[in-house]
Amino acid sequence: MTFLLTFLTGVAIAAQTAPARDTPIGQWLFSESHKTEDGIENTAGGEDLTVQGPIHFRTEGERSAMIIDREQHDARVSSPDSAKLFPKGAITVEAWVAIEKTVEWGGILSAVKDQKGWLLGFRQSNFSFVIATDRDGKSELSFARAPDSLDWGRWYYVVGTYDGETQNLYVNG
Repeated sequence: MTFLLTFLTGVAIAAQTAPARDTPIGQWLFSESHKTEDGIENTAGGEDLTVQGPIHFRTEGERSAMIIDREQHDARVSSPDSAKLFPKGAITVEAWVAIEKTVEWGGILSAVKDQKGWLLGFRQSNFSFVIATDRDGKSELSFARAPDSLDWGRWYYVVGTYDGETQNLYVNG
């Protein structure tokens, strides 16, 4: 199965007790100019995206995308400060993406550990944003799912937000 992906802005996280960040902690632009020996550079200055499998790009108009085949690829960010990927307060996750074939559950970008974290992706043919929070010592899942089905191969701007209480999913605005 092939997924055509490009991330304009990867992840922006702010802890509830800290001032909001104006800059993302992760931003990966999928183009030849941002390709590294092992993957894609983080233009926000954090950890690079490591890609296992052949890296191929496709250009459509002004957009450049990395082709990801879930059978051949594994793309990960290994952060020595992984705590900042699990917000206690606010998070915004954004992606420009074109999905060429859907599956039961598909992830675009996520940070998950010990049943906590978040995932921006899709279930069947609908985009989704999932947050697993710790409420009074219990893990609690919250889902936001787009009401409209996605069209294969069409570009979408998908944004998941969470402010510590309210979760939203936006597709093309």
